[in-house]
Amino acid sequence: MFERFREEGLEVVYIGPFETTESCEEWRREYDLAFPVVPDTDGTLFRRLTSGWVPWSILLAPDGEVVFSENEFDEEGFAAAIGQLLAKQTKTASAARSTKSSERSTRRPASRSRIRSRSRCAASARSSRCGRCC
Repeated sequence: MFERFREEGLEVVYIGPFETTESCEEWRREYDLAFPVVPDTDGTLFRRLTSGWVPWSILLAPDGEVVFSENEFDEEGFAAAIGQLLAKQTKTASAARSTKSSERSTRRPASRSRIRSRSRCAASARSSRCGRCC
């Protein structure tokens, strides 16, 4: 699952309830995981985010919102939830870029005097204005 969505920005962290840093690192090496396995030594996260079953899988949005949560691991359900989350993030980012673009296009144009002062002809370089074009 991680490899499938890694390029799209998915980040994975395994949390070992009631485990030590050493046991989590051993588990990460044993299964050759490309993401961190961190201990929840006193079970605080485990009790807060689960109903007491292990394993428990949770998908969090970047803002910390729980998007998907279940006992065990349903790859199809997780894939769908990840796809929806990534689509939502892409849509949000696109809307933000569009808003910035429209803000730039609605700026007041420069006044004619400012345009003229920036585009004087060679004759006006010798005097303030040539009288023909500026």
